[in-house]
Order: sequence, then structure tokens, then C-alpha cells
Amino acid sequence: MRGAARRALAGLGAVVVLGTGGWALSGCQLSSGGGDTTQLIVDFSDRLAVNARNTVRTSCGDLPGISAVPPRSKDVSVYFDIQHANNREVNALGECVNQLATQQPSLGIRGYRIDDGSMS
Repeated sequence: MRGAARRALAGLGAVVVLGTGGWALSGCQLSSGGGDTTQLIVDFSDRLAVNARNTVRTSCGDLPGISAVPPRSKDVSVYFDIQHANNREVNALGECVNQLATQQPSLGIRGYRIDDGSMS
């Protein structure tokens, strides 16, 4: 019984973490002024993982409202233009990245962040 309780608690924890990620992504979108948010940036743990970046770019870049930004020289992140995306479309992009990170840990996805241009 103790093992089943641990599995249930672990499952609940995963749901809370994933649910909070979507909520936080929506919160970031709303708190930064909605339409002012321009890019979602995916970061990787391996600086040489060109194939991983291409996988993320092609897997998530054709979602509605989302467009993959061409790779920048010497940059190890993947950029998605979300300037014209609504919250649902941005959340779908976040879910796509999370799903890839979970299903293919060898991609080395560290996480993602939203850049509204205010840090430039």
C-alpha cells in the first residue's frame, strides 16, 4: 500500500508541476502586456546539440500562431516568434517543448523562457 501511495503522490506532483508551468506561461504572457511578448526561447544543456535544436524547431515551429526564427550564428538556443500568438497558442508551444523534454530527455532541453524585448 505504501508503494501505491508514493506512486499516486508522484503522479499528483507531476500534474501540479505541469499545470503550474502552463499557468506560469500564461501569467508571463499577461504580465508582460500580452502583445508585447515577442519570443519564446528554448535553452539546452548541451552546447553542441544541433540535431536537438533542429528537432525542437521542426516539431514545435509549425503550431498555429507560432513561427520558428532562423538559427542565429553561435547561438545554442531555439527562438520562436510569438508576437502574434494568443495565450492558447503560446501555451501549446510550451506544452510541445515540455512534451519533447519528457519523451526525449536525450535532447537536453533545460527549459524555456519568454523574452518581451525589455531585457535587450
